[in-house]
Amino acid sequence: NRQYQLMVADSDGHNAQQILRTNFPILSPAWAPDGKRLAYVSFASRTSGAMIWVQNVETGERRKLLQEKGTASAPAWSADGRRIALRLSRGGNHDIYVLDVAASRLTRLTKHPGIDTEPAWSPGGRYLVFTSDRNGSTDVWTMYPDGKIPRQVIHQPAYDSTS
Repeated sequence: NRQYQLMVADSDGHNAQQILRTNFPILSPAWAPDGKRLAYVSFASRTSGAMIWVQNVETGERRKLLQEKGTASAPAWSADGRRIALRLSRGGNHDIYVLDVAASRLTRLTKHPGIDTEPAWSPGGRYLVFTSDRNGSTDVWTMYPDGKIPRQVIHQPAYDSTS
């Protein structure tokens, strides 16, 4: 009967408010650029698979955008708030997808046996940055938001990350 809560507070930790209470973990919350919505990963049951939710913090309205049999993580909003980049595992493969928030339409951007994860948008939205181990070590890569021209930008033997 463990309970999980999603809390919102001022940057100093004061004025904390609970916006969600559930029996299942809440992962990877990310603020929309408008500061009114949060995207996060959660579950509805032990067998439901991962779900991507968007919740309006002011009204409490919660909308499920996507439900997956596998896992999901790292939702990242585009600067215009219309898309969310995220990592999904489908068929055991970890790839980057973009989710159109209004239409709940999913587009797969990467298709590689390596683990592609931690997507982030460039400030102007021209590129997506992500972490991948597709060359044997974990490095930072970029690509266009349509998935074209993935390019490794950091070549280090140590672990690199977009966060």
